[in-house]
Amino acid sequence: MANWTGEGSAHRRMVRDLLLKPVEEGANLMRRLREGRMFRSYVRKRSLLVVLVSLVFLASSIAFAGATVMFFFRGGSLLTFVSLILAPIILIVSLLVQTFVFFFWIENRAVEQSLKGRGGHGRGAVARWLKRRLGLNMGRMPPVPWGYVVIFVLSPLAMLASVAPPAAIAVIGAGILAPIVYARLDN
Repeated sequence: MANWTGEGSAHRRMVRDLLLKPVEEGANLMRRLREGRMFRSYVRKRSLLVVLVSLVFLASSIAFAGATVMFFFRGGSLLTFVSLILAPIILIVSLLVQTFVFFFWIENRAVEQSLKGRGGHGRGAVARWLKRRLGLNMGRMPPVPWGYVVIFVLSPLAMLASVAPPAAIAVIGAGILAPIVYARLDN
């Protein structure tokens, strides 16, 4: 039996950091949106853009759920049954993950705009390229809950690529274009 100071403790910390901490951060984000006047005002002024990007996330989540069923359908009735149970979970959690990452990103944009554009224009090579080539300020990279992304976005995306490659390409393209279009229209 593992104790709190040994291997079990490291395992618990890993589970907490990968799975529980993002849930706490998401709850804190929702609290800031509900209670923070600046962030709430920023989102309200851009509500049409936020809804349109959210629709992209909804469409990709529906594709992920459908791909899960189709992927496991080939494995027989038991796997198909399991996939029918997993599909709504994948739909909901992938939608939440994409939405939370997006809202963390727009929170960063709201803070930067409240500081009148001072601060980072993104530190990565892609952000610098977008700034130089397209004049886009993508802002800071939001925190990404990698455990959830791998399980509920990347794995279903791989299943989608397996069962419907054109749909996977469309989901990837929409996922890349949505924040770029948002940033273009928000500047």
